[in-house]
Formats: sequence, C-alpha cells, structure tokens
Amino acid sequence: MVTPDRMLAFEVGATNFPTYLRALYRGGATLTPDFELRSVRREGNRLVASLWNEYADETVERVVDHVVVEHGTVPADELYHALKDGSRNGGAVDVEGLARGAPDEIVTNEAGGYLLYRVGDAISSRNVHAAIYDSLRLCKGL
Repeated sequence: MVTPDRMLAFEVGATNFPTYLRALYRGGATLTPDFELRSVRREGNRLVASLWNEYADETVERVVDHVVVEHGTVPADELYHALKDGSRNGGAVDVEGLARGAPDEIVTNEAGGYLLYRVGDAISSRNVHAAIYDSLRLCKGL
C-alpha cells in the first residue's frame, strides 16, 4: 500500500488504527508512506509501478500483480442542490467572516425560508470531524 501521506489511513483514528495495521501486516501488506504513484507499465504478465518520494527526490520501481487507485469520493451534495432555491442565502457563505468567527448573513432570496450551508462530505471527500468543525464555525454565533 502506497500513500503520499506520512502514514496510512490516518482517517481511521488512533483507537482503530492498531487493529487495521495488525490485519494488514498479517496479510503480508507492504506499507509505503511518503511515496506517490507516478506511472504503471506492463512487463510481461506483471505490472511495474513507478513510485516517487518528494522528500528524497527519488523514484523506485515495484513489480506487482495489481494496482488499485483510490482518490476519495465525489461530494454527496444532492440534497444541498435540491434545497438551494428555497434558501435565503442560496447556499452562499461569507468565507472571510467565517474565518474571523463572525460570518455575515448573505441574502440572495428574500422569500427563502431557511439558511443553507454545505458541510463535510457535501463539500468534498472529508471525514465527520470536518463536518463537525464546519458546523461549529457556522453555528457558534447563534
């Protein structure tokens, strides 16, 4: 398993991480942090993965049977888009104000019945902690 991050699957959390690592090592996995996949080429009936390390500025090759690439998920934002037209703010947020901890209310639809904001996975592939933090920043002034 190769990741450009300092450690594998940091999203799992400290409590569950030992269980996952134990299972991976028992299954014969080779963990390779700090590398990113640059290319894959076929060599006979095998694949050669070219891996690059930014810190060492080095490229290594690994002969493998399979390459599976995981790039996260697309935002789960269907509900946000379905509710957008009925909101007072059209889903907009005062980003600079949010960073200061005091966002101004943006009104784009006077007839709207509610304020609407995207948090967590409605924005991008993120975890529950990001959703909670987004919500805290939006709601702490209420």
